[in-house]
Amino acid sequence: MKSSLLALLPAFLGVTPVAAIPGLVPRQSSGTAVVSLSNNTGSTNHLASGIIFGIPDNASQIPDHMYTDWGFNFARGGGPSLPSPAGGWLAGRTQYENRMKEVMSNYQAAKKFGAKFICLYETLYGEWDLNNGPYPGDNGNWTDWDTFTQAVIADMKSYGVSLDDFIIEIFNEVDGSWYWTRSQSQALEMWRRSYNAFRKAFGTDVTIQGPSTSAEPKLSNKWWTTFAQYIKTNNCIPDTWTWHMESGGSQNMLESTAGFHSLLDHYGLPYNNININEYATASEQVSSGGAWWISQLERVDAPGLRGNWQGYPDLYDYLANLVSKPNAPNAAADATGYFPNGEYQVYKYYAQSMTGHRVGTMPSPDMIVDVYATVDTKARVVRLLAGSRQKKGTWTIEVKTLSALGLPSHGTVNITCLAFPSAGWWGKVEAPSSCGKYPSTSYSNDKLDIILYQTDTGTAYAWEFSY
Repeated sequence: MKSSLLALLPAFLGVTPVAAIPGLVPRQSSGTAVVSLSNNTGSTNHLASGIIFGIPDNASQIPDHMYTDWGFNFARGGGPSLPSPAGGWLAGRTQYENRMKEVMSNYQAAKKFGAKFICLYETLYGEWDLNNGPYPGDNGNWTDWDTFTQAVIADMKSYGVSLDDFIIEIFNEVDGSWYWTRSQSQALEMWRRSYNAFRKAFGTDVTIQGPSTSAEPKLSNKWWTTFAQYIKTNNCIPDTWTWHMESGGSQNMLESTAGFHSLLDHYGLPYNNININEYATASEQVSSGGAWWISQLERVDAPGLRGNWQGYPDLYDYLANLVSKPNAPNAAADATGYFPNGEYQVYKYYAQSMTGHRVGTMPSPDMIVDVYATVDTKARVVRLLAGSRQKKGTWTIEVKTLSALGLPSHGTVNITCLAFPSAGWWGKVEAPSSCGKYPSTSYSNDKLDIILYQTDTGTAYAWEFSY
């Protein structure tokens, strides 16, 4: 794994930000993450600022600024787990209509803030019994599913959704036995029928994405290879490829996208866009984990939506665990008094402060520390954001090619350090804290080393210097 990661270095490089926390004695680094200031990788669009669910039916009970502070740009919903009287199609037409109203409320909230909305339309159908169903197409009978699909299409028209910001997602994690116990061929027929129905109704104006698997795409995954061959043969290729990154461990975006590209090349399928429509395990939803995932997604130009690990009713609150409120998680669903947590502050800094253009970075070879970096040529400021994958230790962040900023190859810079502590999902964190100012920090050989002393598993760090 490490050798394959190192092989990708030239493609992504063209400092080593690590929190220099006072009072700690330098010790041997566990590895080096790299920032290349000469490698402009494009404008900033805060790609990681998406959420699944997390929006109350009354979206305004959360203050507007708590949507905009962190650059909210993607939402995903379809009403799963909503109880009666919004149980979905399987519970009757009225319960379907009530669930659709909830979905459209979420869509309008996303639209208000300029975010795109991914409609997980299969969940409008309702919750089937895992073993007994009824699943779409059981016993070869697709009549009910086709009628349901036409109802969704009619409602999209009657509600007047904009196809510029309303995306159709056909199914979710049907590669997992915890969700789908019928054959893959039944799921593929569900895909084909649904795909063709939406194309017939809206043509290529509608964006269809999928397959939203729990597993990463690669040639060794039989579910994915079967899907790839099927959609090529039946001409039902998604406009946006989607999968989830919620397995933890050594899972990372460099290897995941490399496996994905090998799969597409093998079957002669178009690259199109990708969207990681669920990312991060529950335990990774701390400040350091948020910064790590931001770095991962930005490197491969992949929009991402934070996973949501709550059950009903909290599933439809808290902006996928970026905000909290008094007595959470036991607060009433319609209670207010929201406040930010630690990860919120990471995403706020990411969206509001990291302006200008992105520059190339690579994680530490052990994939534990990762860094995202921007250069604002108007303000003449470099900003670095780093997080670890819930590990303690010492790492180096090597900032290369300072000469690309017009600086000499040897000199000094004035560094400001910020810490983003984590207080869990429910704890209040009003702002990042200062971890020091370091005037006249020396660098040489056109590179600056910053040492990250990761003394806990939850804190993320940022460094800034002007030039």
